[in-house]
Amino acid sequence: MFRAWRATLPGVSGTVWNFRWAFNAVMMTTLVASLDEWHQTFIPSRTGTVSDVLLDMTGAMAVQILIFLLVRVRRAQELA
Repeated sequence: MFRAWRATLPGVSGTVWNFRWAFNAVMMTTLVASLDEWHQTFIPSRTGTVSDVLLDMTGAMAVQILIFLLVRVRRAQELA
């Protein structure tokens, strides 16, 4: 999702990470997870739970933090 938003939304030239891209990626991940869990409530052998949506959202946020930190480390190495 992050790569899609980065390619779609304009940003400052040379920017690798942007809060707007990260926020949209986390929100879209949460939306897709919510729709998937809702869909699972209609399948007899599956159950849709809020905790699964929270798990997916937490994973999306963790990846955005990881991307942010990797970009900062890479930038610091380039400046050194």
